[in-house]
Amino acid sequence: MVSLSMRMDDPGRHPVILFDGHCGLCNASVRFVLRHEVRPDFRFAPLQSGWAQEQAKGVLDVDQLNTVYLVDSEGVHARSDAVLRIARQLRPPWRWLAVCLMIPRPVRDAVYRLIGRLRYALFGRSAYCAVATPAVQDRFLATDERDQTPR
Repeated sequence: MVSLSMRMDDPGRHPVILFDGHCGLCNASVRFVLRHEVRPDFRFAPLQSGWAQEQAKGVLDVDQLNTVYLVDSEGVHARSDAVLRIARQLRPPWRWLAVCLMIPRPVRDAVYRLIGRLRYALFGRSAYCAVATPAVQDRFLATDERDQTPR
């Protein structure tokens, strides 16, 4: 876990998920979280956004697009730690995936990295983040296409 000054939308109140906005799997995962979270607590920002670049400056490597981050009141969590901590805040049966936190991190992260290497081939990519719909747009800390760099 990396320490981070809590500048990101008061993560104690609203955990922030930083994700690859060009990744089909990542965008589908954000939509999944939106459908299955217990309460509408999460906030979202693509790693490519100017907002993420500014907020995480010197703390996170936001150019590491194959990593999802969760910023919450306990700090910054990456890779499988982030995914499983997010799962804890989903409705059953999805929250039960958090039991996988008992698996040693190197094993969990090896699986995470494998999926990360294959995600574009398996799930595609888009020119920009297309997740935010008008109904949930206020939960995205960066949604303006002009705020994201197409890849």
